[in-house]
Amino acid sequence: MSRDVGDQPPAPCAPELNPDEGVGSLAKRELANSCPLDVDGLMEDVIGSINRVRTSPEKLRGRILQSDLLKFLS
Repeated sequence: MSRDVGDQPPAPCAPELNPDEGVGSLAKRELANSCPLDVDGLMEDVIGSINRVRTSPEKLRGRILQSDLLKFLS
């Protein structure tokens, strides 16, 4: 008897292999010191934080190197 793929539990999460986790933590760390006055201010802070990380090759490279992804692929 075969099981339908929909019956299987989701695969376990491996955040140490996902550089996105590190990028998210950089953006959140920057947001920890913001104090928006309203929702529009919060959105500006969030978008600005993500864009600063996104446009920084050094930060992005650091997140990839910090993850265990390269060890997994080699």
